Amino acid sequence: MRINLFMESLKIMGLGMLGIFLVAAVLIAVMVVLTKLFPAKKEQSEDRQDS
Repeated sequence: MRINLFMESLKIMGLGMLGIFLVAAVLIAVMVVLTKLFPAKKEQSEDRQDS
């Protein structure tokens, strides 16, 4: 009886951890896409002078 409850709790915990990893993967993917769409502007070097 106790082993069945333990196995059920492992299933629930596994689903919770899977959800956490999926959310993290989605957030990382969104950040990568946004970085590709809106790249950071590069600052001009002080050594280079435009005449």
